[in-house]
Amino acid sequence: MVDLGLMELTSTTSRAAAWQALIPGYVPGQRIAIKVNLNNAGSTSDSDNRVDALIEPVNSVVRGLLEMGAAESDIWVYDAVRSIPDRLTAGCDFPGVQFAGKDVNPQGFSDTEVVTFDETSGAPSLNDQRISQVLVDATYLINMPIMKKHGHAYVTLSFKNHFGTIQKCWDLHDHTFPYRDSYVPDYSPLVDIYRNPHIIGKTVLTIADGLY
Repeated sequence: MVDLGLMELTSTTSRAAAWQALIPGYVPGQRIAIKVNLNNAGSTSDSDNRVDALIEPVNSVVRGLLEMGAAESDIWVYDAVRSIPDRLTAGCDFPGVQFAGKDVNPQGFSDTEVVTFDETSGAPSLNDQRISQVLVDATYLINMPIMKKHGHAYVTLSFKNHFGTIQKCWDLHDHTFPYRDSYVPDYSPLVDIYRNPHIIGKTVLTIADGLY
């Protein structure tokens, strides 16, 4: 399913050709970060029925990246503020792929690279947010949000997945949830997160996981 979608997207006829079209300048040794959504994963042993990222679409993405010429060790699957469940790592078909979360191979947050927030036009005053070191060290980024409802943020499409890329996403809740008193209808901090050069400049693909 992933392969067919990518071939249609890129007007190619093979998995490898699709990925070469998506990342035409790829050089072996460059890191590729895959941002998954593990917002409901409370621990490495997490096994509840609350929706989190599934390994199957991640395996499909990794398989294509390997055919393109990437090494397993240069592919990093991360959610910087959540646990990486054992079921995710155990289900990965490629043992050399790196996983990084708050309690599995944590890479921390950059001391220099931050998201800044636009305070013009009445936007709220928000502190800078440090960015996951995994993303800072990567050359390319694949965003893999989950297709699901959110009881507070309403419709965010793929934007809110990068709450798991910054250090203190909870600082932004009051300005993201429409029913909160601090919410401003003509400003969203999600836009400032996405326009950070490590996100907008490195993103080559967004895949919504709708399997659950």
